[in-house]
Formats: sequence, C-alpha cells, structure tokens
Amino acid sequence: MKKKSLLIIIIALVAALSLFFIFEKQQPDNIIKIGYKEHIGYLPLFIAYDNGYFDDENIKVETIKFESTDLMVKALISGDLDILVGINTLTAFAAEQASPGKLKIFTGQVYTTEEYADEIIVSKDSDLSSIQDLRGKKIGLMHGSGFTEYMKIILKKNNLSEKDVEFSQMESKILLLALANGNIDAVLALEPLGTMAIEKNIGKQLVSAPFARYIIDPFYIAVGVVRSDFSEENFNKLTKATNEAIDFIKNNPQESKKIASTWTNMDLNTTLKIKLNRFEKLEEMDKAQLQKVADLYEELDLLDDPLDISTMFREK
Repeated sequence: MKKKSLLIIIIALVAALSLFFIFEKQQPDNIIKIGYKEHIGYLPLFIAYDNGYFDDENIKVETIKFESTDLMVKALISGDLDILVGINTLTAFAAEQASPGKLKIFTGQVYTTEEYADEIIVSKDSDLSSIQDLRGKKIGLMHGSGFTEYMKIILKKNNLSEKDVEFSQMESKILLLALANGNIDAVLALEPLGTMAIEKNIGKQLVSAPFARYIIDPFYIAVGVVRSDFSEENFNKLTKATNEAIDFIKNNPQESKKIASTWTNMDLNTTLKIKLNRFEKLEEMDKAQLQKVADLYEELDLLDDPLDISTMFREK
C-alpha cells in the first residue's frame, strides 16, 4: 500500500513538473523582443526574420516597430526590449554614459568610401559642382547636433566654415520638399534620402561618402546592441542568426533589398537602388576604430565625458 501511495505521489510530481515546463515555455517572457524602425539600417533583422534564421536556431522573436530611436533605447534599458539590431553610435554611447553597463554591442555598421549610405545632394538643375561651391548657400540637415558638427568638419576640410554657409535643420521627410522648392541648396543626406531624390527627379549627387572622405575612414555609424543581462544561450543563437543574415547581405545585396522593401514601406524600384553601407559581425569589428568615433563625439561635445568603449562589447 505504501509503495502504491509513493508511486502515485511520484507520478503526480512528474506530471506537475511537466506541466510547469510546458507552461514556462509558453510564457511571453521567453519570446525575444526586437525593436526596429522602417529603415534600411535594420536590414540584418529583416533578413534573419524572413529567411528563417531565427527559426533555425529555435528562438521565437517578436518584432516591435517604433517611430523613435530614443523610445527604443529607453525600452531596451528598462527591459521591455531585448535587442536593437541597429542604432546610431552616438545614441548608443550616450545611453552607455546615462545608464552604464545596460547594453552590449554585438554588430556594427560602417561607412567607407566604397560602401556608404551618406552623400551630399543638390537640386537636379543645380550648377554646383564641388563642396567649395556651397559658399553662400543654404544646407539642409536632419535634426540633431551631430549633423551640424559633421557638416562643420566637412566644410573645414574643404576650406570653408559654418560662417560661409547657412544651416537649416528639419525633419528628414521635409528635406527633399525643401530642396525641390528651392528653400535649400544642398542636403547632407543619409539613405534612403539620396536615392529618393534621384528617383523622384528632385536632386543629384554632389559628393559621395562625405563621412569617410572628410571625417573618419571608416566611420562607424551604427551598432547592434542587446541587454547586458540577455542570456548566454539566447545570445549565441541570436549571434548565429544575425551573422547568417550579414553573410546573406554581403553575398546577395539585391535580394536583401527586395526583402527590405516589405519592411520599410518603400517601393521596390527605389529600394533596389539604395546604397548599402557595410554590416559587420562582432568578430569583424575594428574596436580601436570605433573608439576613435567615440573620442570624436567627445571632442565635438556630443558626449558629456570621454568614454572607454572596451567594456561595451558582448563577447560569446
């Protein structure tokens, strides 16, 4: 009788444990939450999701669209998000200074003179042919002190200063309209603005890759980050899926752009002509070069204090 009672207890315990683990697997906390914006900079996410690389690693992800990068970063730091596949380096470094140790870098995005998504564009009928020709002209910039400082460096490298031009900051979606209407003469543009200007017959390229040509070459424009307490098992799976996506982008750029068009709300023809910067895996990143970018931000007073980025990397 005692043996029978003991057997019943054991069976009940096994059943309870089985139900616990089944229930645990179904909990939403086990879903990896990834924030993104409708922008080509999130391409590794789009590829990994659509090509099933997350499924291959048996990880379930939830993609959450945001309109604001700042809100995404706040969600990551508060624990409401797990991963951001691409945020600009200035935002990542500022977040590290505000909340030390909360995020870790696992991918990079780089502008070079050959692989870039930045350019200076002018109106399609403009007779401007060089940066020196911008003297006395009005230059459109996206909001943020970073773009003003970048443009100052570009001008200085071309024997001009901010006193020789007029800066006009506005929302990116308004920049092309302002260029078309003649309210500005040039735009420091990041993709997709440059391609859209050409496709809509609004503008043409004046200078390609100004960041790498005149600021730092290569220029680390963005990084992928995870929460610092993200589990090692899931991080390894995430890294493998993301690395596969980066390889796919390198080997299949046009196919990658086709996938991007379904995520970015842009027409396929325009998306196929977008210029792609370089996407890097963690082991491919030049950490010393990324430190130079952080040092530049501090020199330009875009960061409050010097930042040692050596502890910001999430190693396998």
